[in-house]
Amino acid sequence: MVLWKYSFREVVSRRGRAILTLASIVIAVATVVSVSVSTATTRRAYKEMFASVCGRASLEITRDGGRAFDDSVLADVETTPGVKLAVPMVKRDTILKAGGATTVAIVGIDPAKDRALYDYTLVEGKGLSPGEEGVLLESSFARALGVNPNDPANDRIKLFTPKKGLNALQETKVRGTFTSQSAASLWLGGMIFMPLEQAQDWFTDPGQVDMIEIILDDSADERTVMEALAQVLPRGLSVGPPRSRTQVVEETLASSEHGLQLASAFSLVLAYFMILNTFLMNVGERRRQLATMRALGATRKQIARLLYGEALVMGVVGTGLGILLGLGGAYLLNRSLSSLFMLSALPPMRITATPLVLAALFGLGVSLIGVAVPARRAAKLTPLEGMSRVVHEDMEHASHRYTIAGLGISLVSGIVLAVSIAGWLPTSVAIGTSVFVLVGVVLLVPVVLGPLAWTVTRVLFPRRPAVAALAYRQVLRHRTRSALTVGVLFVACATGIGLGSTILDNIRDVEKWHKEELAGDFFIRGMAPSMSTGTAALLPPELGDEIRAIPGVRRVGSACIFQADAEKPSAQPEEEKQGVVVIVREFPADAPLYLNLGNQDAEKVRDGLEQGGVVIGTVLAQRMGLRAGDEIALTAGHPHRLRIAGLTNEYLAAGLTIHLRRADAVRLYGINDIDTFIVMVGRDELSAAQLSEVRARLQALCDKSGLMLSSLTDITRMIDKMAGGIRACLWGILALGFIVAAFGVVNTLTMNMMEQTREFGLLRAVAMTRRQVRRTVLAQAAILAGVGLVPGAASGIFVAYLINLATMAALGHPVAFGFHPVLTLASLGGAFAIVLLAALIPAQRAARLNLLTALQYE
Repeated sequence: MVLWKYSFREVVSRRGRAILTLASIVIAVATVVSVSVSTATTRRAYKEMFASVCGRASLEITRDGGRAFDDSVLADVETTPGVKLAVPMVKRDTILKAGGATTVAIVGIDPAKDRALYDYTLVEGKGLSPGEEGVLLESSFARALGVNPNDPANDRIKLFTPKKGLNALQETKVRGTFTSQSAASLWLGGMIFMPLEQAQDWFTDPGQVDMIEIILDDSADERTVMEALAQVLPRGLSVGPPRSRTQVVEETLASSEHGLQLASAFSLVLAYFMILNTFLMNVGERRRQLATMRALGATRKQIARLLYGEALVMGVVGTGLGILLGLGGAYLLNRSLSSLFMLSALPPMRITATPLVLAALFGLGVSLIGVAVPARRAAKLTPLEGMSRVVHEDMEHASHRYTIAGLGISLVSGIVLAVSIAGWLPTSVAIGTSVFVLVGVVLLVPVVLGPLAWTVTRVLFPRRPAVAALAYRQVLRHRTRSALTVGVLFVACATGIGLGSTILDNIRDVEKWHKEELAGDFFIRGMAPSMSTGTAALLPPELGDEIRAIPGVRRVGSACIFQADAEKPSAQPEEEKQGVVVIVREFPADAPLYLNLGNQDAEKVRDGLEQGGVVIGTVLAQRMGLRAGDEIALTAGHPHRLRIAGLTNEYLAAGLTIHLRRADAVRLYGINDIDTFIVMVGRDELSAAQLSEVRARLQALCDKSGLMLSSLTDITRMIDKMAGGIRACLWGILALGFIVAAFGVVNTLTMNMMEQTREFGLLRAVAMTRRQVRRTVLAQAAILAGVGLVPGAASGIFVAYLINLATMAALGHPVAFGFHPVLTLASLGGAFAIVLLAALIPAQRAARLNLLTALQYE
C-alpha cells in the first residue's frame, strides 16, 4: 500500500496539529543549539584570548602571582637542552585613547624574535625595529580606529602608561598594521605589539619582564624540558603550559553553563510531553481511518511505520528550523555572555559538527520517542475497536506500570539529588536529576487526576453544577489525554517558577553583595576590571595626592588585584594548586570592612586581618575544604602560610578570591600596585551643589589622565539595569513556556469538543444555549489549568528550593531562599489567562455547531 500520500493528506488537513508538533521540536532544538554554540564561542574566545599572547610557545616561565621578574634567568633558559628559543615578553592590558576608550593588550617583544613566536603578515607600513619606538596594530582594529600608518596626520595613538605618573597618556607612532590567525582582535578589543624596551620603559622597570615564552626543539619532550627548567629557575618562578592561566576563567564559565544546561533540559522535557500528547491526539482523531486501513489489509507494522515516518519528517523539518532559530538565539545569547564576562568582542560563531549532531539527536530523538507510545497503540488497534469514537485505554484508570515507573523514577532521582546536594556528586549531576524528578511526578498525574479534578471543580464552579458536571466528566473521560495536558502545564509552571525564583534569589544576593562590598562613593580606574580574572590597568600612586587635595574628599583608599596560587599547607607535591585572585586594599579601623560576611563577627574578622590573616571567598573555602581559623598557603613570588580570619560571599572571579591587607601584601610579596582609587566624601556634610562640585573636580582630574570615574550611584544603576534585563528575559521565558503549553490545551479541548459533538447537539435540542456550551468548554480548560498549574506552582517553589540547596555546594555559601509572591501569582494568573484565551477557539467552535449536523454526528 502507498501510505505516504495518506500521511501527507492527513498532515495538510490538520495544519494546526502539525504546526504544534513542529513548534515543540523547533523550541527544543533551538534551545540546544543556542546554548551549545554560545557557550562554545565564549570558551573559544577565552582560549584564543590567552593563546593569542603565546603564539607558537609550548611553555612559559612566569613569576608566581603573575608579577614581573628580572630577565637575568634568560641565559640559563636558553642553554637548557630541548629549548629552541626563549622570548622575553612584557604583557599588560591597558587603555587606548582614540576618540573613546578601548581596552587593549600590550605585547612588548624583542623585534628580532617576534616572527619566530608569532605568525603574522604586515599589511601596511613596516615592522618593529630595535631601539625605535612605535607599535603594530591588527589591521581591522586599526581601520576601526581610523589609524593609518602611511598617513602622518592619522598615524599616532595614545596609551595609558601608569609609570609616567600623572602624564599617564603617552603618544606613540603606529609603524604598521598586521593580520594574523593567532593574534586577532580578541583581547578585550585589540592586540598591540611594541618593542620590548619601550614596553619596559612604559610598564615595568629595565630588565623586568612578565613572562618568557619558550619554543621547543621538534624532538624535545615537553615534560623533560619542564623538569630541567625547574632545576635552573630561581625560587618564585615556575614553568608550565600557557593554558595554565585559564583556571579561574574555567570556573567562571562553568557556573553560567550549568544554568543554561538546566534550561535546555527542561525545554526538552516540555517538548517531549507536547509531542507525545500531540501524536496521541493525532492517533485518536484518526482511529476510524486507521481501522479502515487495517480492514483493507494494512498490517500492524505498516501502521507503525506510517506514524514513525510522519514523526521522522516532522523531526527533520523541526530540526532544520530549530537550527536556524537556534543560531539566531546563539547570537543574542553571545551578546549577553560577552557583557557578563566583559568581553567587548567575541570571535565569530563557528558552526562545528557538535551542535548540529546534538540538534539532530535531540530533534529526531524527541520526535521518535514521542511517537513510540501512540504508534504502539495504533498498531494494536483492531478494526472493530477503531469504529468506536472513544479509545478504551483512555477511559481506563491509571496504568500500574506508569505508576510504578513514576514512583521509581521519583525515588531514585530524589536520592541522587540528595547526594548531589550534600556535595558528594558534581553540581552538573543535579541538572539531569532535577529533570527526571519532574518526569517521575508527571507519570504519577493519572493517579491523582480524579481527586484533583474533583477538588478544582468544586472550588471553581460551586454555583454551576450542571456545567461543572459535564466538564468534569469529559476531563476524566480521557485520562491519558488529560493527564498529558496537565503534565505539560505542570512542567511549564514548575520549571518557570523554579528557575524564576532561583534567578531572583541570586539577583538579590548579587545586589546585597555589591552594596556590602563597594567601599566608597567614587571609584577611579584605568579600565573596568574583568568579572572573570579581575585584571585592570595599574594607576600612578601620586594620583592619590591629587585626589586628596580636592575639597570635600574625606578619605582616599586604594585597591589592586593580582593572580596567585593557593593550596592547603598539608597538600601533597603532586596535588594541583588552585588559581586565585587576590584583592589588596586597606581596612581602616574607623570604617566598615565592606565584606559580605553573613553571620560572622565583623570585629573578630578585623582582628584576624590586623594580625596578618586573610579573608577568602566561600567558593574557594568550599573547593579547598577550609574554614575560618585554618591556614592557607598563598604563593605570589614567595610562598607564605596565612591564617584565615573569615569567609566572604564573593562573585568576582567565580568566588575564588582572597582579601589581603595592603600592608601585608607589601611586607610578604612586595606588591604595592594600585589599579583603583576608592574615594569617600563627606556625603552627609555636603550639599547637593558641593557634592556635584566634588564630582566635577574628580572628573576633570580623570579626563586629564585619561581615567574612568564611576560613582556608587553609577555602579548601582548599572547593576540594577542588568538585573532589570534579566528579569525581563525571565518574564519572556515564562510567557513563552505557557504559550507553548496553551497549544496543548487547544488540542485537548478541540478533541473533547469533537467527541462531544453529538452530546452538545442533544443538549442544544433540550434548550442548552450557545453561552452554556461555551462555558462548558471553558470549564474544561479551567479544570485542566487548575489541576496542572496550582500543583505546578507549588512544585516550582520546591524545585527552586532544591536548586538553591544544590547550588550552595557550588557557591560555597547559602543564597537566601525566598518566596516570591509576585512571581508566583503573576505566573498563575498569566497562565490561567493564556489557557482560557486559548480555550476560546474550541469553545467558539462548539457554540457554533449546526444542530442538525451535530445530531447526525457519529
